[in-house]
Amino acid sequence: MAKNKRVLAEVKKSMYGLPQAGKQAHNKLAKHLKPCGFEEKTLTPGLWQNKTTGLKFTLVVDDFGVEYTNVKHVLNFHGH
Repeated sequence: MAKNKRVLAEVKKSMYGLPQAGKQAHNKLAKHLKPCGFEEKTLTPGLWQNKTTGLKFTLVVDDFGVEYTNVKHVLNFHGH
């Protein structure tokens, strides 16, 4: 959800401290982002960039970051 120049997301079905939790989160993220036009950067694993808009997304431990230059790109992503 995008609001006031911030993007909010909810991560479900993960367990803190579980060794494979990071891999599971990465796989689920890939399933969601790839159909929306995102590619994982080769030299920076875990950093995803949209091929069309340049919107960047990364998941780090239990938080994430989003970089964008046009808020319309974030609002359009909400629909996926």
